[in-house]
Amino acid sequence: MLEVFARLSPNPAIHTTQKPWGLNSGAILRTRAVYSIAMIGLCACVFSGLLTFQMSLVQGTGSRAGTLLSFYTVTVVLARWLPGRLVVSSPREITTKLVLMLRLLGIAAMFAVPYHTLFHPTSAVLFGTGYCLAYPVIQEQAVNDSSAIHRHAALTWFIVAYSLGAFGFPAVGGWVLVHAGKSALTALIAVCGM
Repeated sequence: MLEVFARLSPNPAIHTTQKPWGLNSGAILRTRAVYSIAMIGLCACVFSGLLTFQMSLVQGTGSRAGTLLSFYTVTVVLARWLPGRLVVSSPREITTKLVLMLRLLGIAAMFAVPYHTLFHPTSAVLFGTGYCLAYPVIQEQAVNDSSAIHRHAALTWFIVAYSLGAFGFPAVGGWVLVHAGKSALTALIAVCGM
């Protein structure tokens, strides 16, 4: 469907000289957009890891998986609604670092959940704020760091990287959880977050 939408785009001058998005990989790899594409793939790994394995991560801690999901959902809605415009208009290097730091603090709070249940909703709020604001900022970087002729390819690779992280990480995370335990899984999620 992305290919069909690109062909129906109102700017035919770009599409007459444009190669298919898969063939533009080399051009994308030579731009700073590749960092945004890698970042969103790793962000998706963190997102799917924390949400998919919530029941296993909180088992035996006194916390409930629904707590993180509820707090995360409310936080995402409020964070996109309240500071969303401020984030989009802020300097992108500072904003990116800030939202990624919030996301990392959310992951770090998951390590403390066995010690006190209040770290669980704290993790959800920090992670939800950082993650929901990181996506548009990183996407903007992918667009700005690619030339107009390669923008379609950069955005397509951006979505592919997100999908690979979101839907591919649970298989890797499940294997780590079974063979190494939940501390190793949380550490893997933190490594992806860094």
